[in-house]
Parts: sequence; C-alpha cells; structure tokens
Amino acid sequence: MCRISKASPWRETSLPCASRQIARALGGSPVHIALDKKTLYHAAATLASGQVLALVEAATQLLISLGMKCNEAARARHGLGLWQEEVIRL
Repeated sequence: MCRISKASPWRETSLPCASRQIARALGGSPVHIALDKKTLYHAAATLASGQVLALVEAATQLLISLGMKCNEAARARHGLGLWQEEVIRL
C-alpha cells in the first residue's frame, strides 16, 4: 500500500506508487513516461481512443443498416469482439 503524506499529498515519491496501484486495479499495465514526454503520450492516447470509438460506432451503424435493432447490433458487435457493452453504451 502507498503512503501519501497529508502534508504533501502529491509528492513525487507517493504519486507514482498510487498511480501504479490504480492502473493495476483497473486491469492496466503501468508504464513510466518521462516528464518531458507526457505531452506526446497524452496526444497519442487521445488520437487512439477517438479512432477506436469512431470505428466501433461505424461498425455498429453498419449492423443497424442491416436491419438490426440497436440492442441487437450491440450484441452482434460484442460477438465480433468490438468492446463489451459495459464499456460503450448506445
């Protein structure tokens, strides 16, 4: 468990430890990003997340255009491996 000082809750030694614990608790794999590279990391994450959501939405709309109802398209999308319903809600 990480100890974060009440006097200085965001000290450099405590925040990385807490961040790693949060990432692992959410099923992620923590990675150290150098401070001078964090802007690039956030830019890449923003681009990637938007692209993924756009592709999933495009796939869903194609399934609906086949005549599926919204909930049927969501189930079919899940069957295709396109995210779980808990992650993206129509």
